Amino acid sequence: DYIVLAEFDIDTGSTVRAIYPNNIPGYRVDWFAEYMLPEGAHNRDLDYTYIFLNRTNHHVDEEFWTIPRDHSSTNELSISNEKKNDSPFLYGINMVKTKYDSSVRRGAIVKALCVFTKYPFVEVFKKPLEMALEKYFCHPSVEVLQYFYERLNDMKVSLLPRPDLLEQCLMRRGVCYDPVAEQSNDYQPKSWHRMMNFTFDNVSRILSLPIYRTPDEVGDVNISNLVRTFGEPVMRIYHAILTKQRVLFVGYNHAAGDLAQIVLSAVAMVAPPMTNVIRRTFPYANLSDLQFLEVEGYISGVTNPMFQQHDNWWDLLCILDLPNCTGHIYSAEERKLEDGSGLSFGNSKSSSSSSSSSSSSSASTSYEDSLHYGVDSKFIQGVISGIGARIGEDWVRQQFYDYTSAILSHAQDLGGMYLNSDKLNDKTKRFLDANAARISVVDKTSEFLSLPTHPFVWGYNDADVIHERNAQNEITGPAAEIDIVPTKLFPMSEDDHVSTVDDSETPKSPVKEATINNFYDGILLKSYVRKLQYEVNIDSNDEAALYYSYLDCRLQSESSMQGLLVLLPESIGGLFPIAVGLFNSNPTVRKCSVSILQNVRKYKSTASAFQSLNPFLIEAFDRQESKLKDGSLDKEIVAMREIQKRRRERQQERQLQGMKADGDETLYRKGYSDDDDDEYEEDEVGVESVQTRRNSLPISSSPATLNVSGGGSAATPLASILKKTLNFIG
Repeated sequence: DYIVLAEFDIDTGSTVRAIYPNNIPGYRVDWFAEYMLPEGAHNRDLDYTYIFLNRTNHHVDEEFWTIPRDHSSTNELSISNEKKNDSPFLYGINMVKTKYDSSVRRGAIVKALCVFTKYPFVEVFKKPLEMALEKYFCHPSVEVLQYFYERLNDMKVSLLPRPDLLEQCLMRRGVCYDPVAEQSNDYQPKSWHRMMNFTFDNVSRILSLPIYRTPDEVGDVNISNLVRTFGEPVMRIYHAILTKQRVLFVGYNHAAGDLAQIVLSAVAMVAPPMTNVIRRTFPYANLSDLQFLEVEGYISGVTNPMFQQHDNWWDLLCILDLPNCTGHIYSAEERKLEDGSGLSFGNSKSSSSSSSSSSSSSASTSYEDSLHYGVDSKFIQGVISGIGARIGEDWVRQQFYDYTSAILSHAQDLGGMYLNSDKLNDKTKRFLDANAARISVVDKTSEFLSLPTHPFVWGYNDADVIHERNAQNEITGPAAEIDIVPTKLFPMSEDDHVSTVDDSETPKSPVKEATINNFYDGILLKSYVRKLQYEVNIDSNDEAALYYSYLDCRLQSESSMQGLLVLLPESIGGLFPIAVGLFNSNPTVRKCSVSILQNVRKYKSTASAFQSLNPFLIEAFDRQESKLKDGSLDKEIVAMREIQKRRRERQQERQLQGMKADGDETLYRKGYSDDDDDEYEEDEVGVESVQTRRNSLPISSSPATLNVSGGGSAATPLASILKKTLNFIG
C-alpha cells in the first residue's frame, strides 16, 4: 500500500525523504522518522522494527475471522461496502541499514525503508526490503521506490485464497506431543503457505506467504525463546496481557528487532484465540511519541531505560538481558523496593530461588498468592519440560492456545450455559475455581466481548450476530430457559441429514428468530460437547443418550464436523469424548458414537482426526460398526426399549396399586357404591386428602379382589375399583 524512505541527517536528525505513492492519510510525514530510525541503529549493520497504523480501523480479512465463508464463492478478497471507504489496519515492517564511510560526517550513512500493507505476514518482505534498500544506497531516487512498489504489487496477494475462522482453527487442532498419523495436507499450517515469485533487478526470490495467520499473528514469533528468557515468571506477563494491564519491555542497548520479537511473542501467548490484541501492541516505542501510554492495556517495547524510572507509566515492567537469555519482571511496588534495597525479588529466571529478604517476599506475593498461581505454575512447568525435550515451537504455541481457550470458554459459560457445575470433574472444578477471579476481569475486556458467542465454532448467517452479551444483551439467562427448537446449523444440501423435529408448532421467542435460532443451536451443541468432556456421573440411559443422539442428528455436513473437531483438539484428547461412547451400556449411545465417527472419517478434511485414535478405540469402533451393519446393534436397541417398556409398565402397575388402595379407602369412607360413578365429584375429596390417608386401609393380598373392612361388597371386582379410582383422580 505504501513505501516510506527515511534517513538520518547530521544537521536535521531523523528525516523522511519520500513516501510512495502518496502521503498516508491521518499521519504527519515527520511522525514516521523517529519510529523508522530506532535508537542505536547506527551501531548495527542491519536492524528492523514493526509499525502499525489505523489501529482502530477494520482488518482487511476481518470477515474471514468472524464467519465461515461459502467455499463456492470466489477466493478474491472482498470487503463490505460500508468498510471499503475506510482505510484498513496497516502492518508495517521497517528495515534499517547502516553503511560505514569515513568520508562522511559521523562516519556512517543510515537509511531506513518501510513497507505498509493490509496483510499481517509482513516479515516475508525482509529480504525484498534489503534488496531495495541496497539499490537506494546506490541510486537514491524516488524511481527506485516506484520500481520496488510495482514489483511488490505484481505478486497479486489479494487473489490468494484465505482460510476462514473454522479452517483457521482446524489447522491447529492436530498439533500434539505425538504427531497425528497421516495428517490431512489441506488443514495444516504448512499447506497454507503460498509460494510467490518476487523479482527485483532481474533477481528472483521465492517468498513463502503464511496466509493462515490471524490478524494478531505478526512477525517471527518464538514463544519458546520468550519462556526460556523469563522462565516460570513468564506467566505474570501472560496474566497481565490477558487482563489488559500495561506491560512494558525494556531492552537497553538491544536491537530493535530482537525487542520486537519478544513483544510479539508475548502477544502470541494469548492471541489467538483472543482477538484484537494487536491493536494495543507497540513493538517499538520511543520518547518522541508517548501517545501509546494512553492506550488501555498497551504492550510495548522500548530501548531507552528512562521508561523504567516512571513507574506510573506501566503496571508490569520486563527488563531484558537477551545476551544472557534472562529477564526480570517487576510490578511498580517491587521496583520501588529494589531501588531502595538493591535486592532482587525472585521474579526473574536467574534469581527465582535466590531471594531471602522478607521485604522482597512481601513485595512479590500479589501474583503468587492469587488463586490462579497454582494452575499457571503447573501449566508452565509442563511447557518448560516440553521445550527442554525439543518438541517444537508449534507444540508450545498450541499449549498456550488451549490454555487460553479453556479460560475463555469458562468465561463464556454464563449462568451455567454450557456446564452443570455440580457435575464437573475434579480437574475442571479446580481450574475453574482457580481462574474465577481472572475470568471476572477478562469477561469485561473489549477483546472478549468481540469474540463470537461460541468461539471458533459454528458460524452464523449474519456477521452482526456476535457475542450476545455485547450491545443489546438479548439473552440474559441460561440456554435451558430458551423455548426454541434449534434449526439446521448450515444450509442444507441433498446429502444433509434431515431432522425429524417439527419446528412448525414451536412457540417463538419475541427475540429476532434467525439470531436466536443460531445462537441457541451453537450453545446447545457446544454445551453437549463440553459436558462429555468435563462432566462426570452422566446417566447412561438419559443424559448420555440425549447428548450423543443430538450431536449425531445435527452434525452431518463437513463444516459441522470441522466445528466439532475444533472443540476437540488433539492436544487435549481429540475425539476421545466421542469414542468413549463405544463402551457405553446403552446401545443407542454406541450407535450414535459410531455414526459420528463415521462422519468424521468420511470427509477428507477431518479423516486424520479419526486416524489419530489409539488402536484400542479403533478396534472398539470396528466391533460396534460391524454390529451396526449386521443389525445386531439395532436389535439391542429394540431389546433395551422392550425392557424399558416393561419396566415402565411395572412402575405404572405399582403406582396404580397404590392409587387403588387410596381410592377404595376414599370410596369406603364416603359410602359410595358401584352405582355412584356418575354422581361422584372430584372436588369433594382432593388429591392431597387422599395422600394423607394412604396406607391406612387394610386390604387382602388377593390379586383378583379387594376386601374392604366395613360396608360395601365383600369382594369388589378389581375392574370396578380401578374405574372408581380413575374417576376419582380425574
